[in-house]
Amino acid sequence: MSNNASSLPSRDQIPPIQTWNAATVFPNREAWEAATGDVLALLPEARKFAGKLAESPQTLAEFIEIAEKIQRQSKNL
Repeated sequence: MSNNASSLPSRDQIPPIQTWNAATVFPNREAWEAATGDVLALLPEARKFAGKLAESPQTLAEFIEIAEKIQRQSKNL
């Protein structure tokens, strides 16, 4: 099997029954872009914890909370 992307059919060449309905996740591209922006906005918050997770249980708990929020919001992107 080749990893060459040019050997993959384009979406319009795939029968609709074999594709997922993106509109069930995001009604339009703008909604997807907004959700992406929300996730990207959380990344600097997570970066603040770099090198600090072992400082205290509270620090670790705060990081886990942000990491879980990022994971929940990014699962459909």
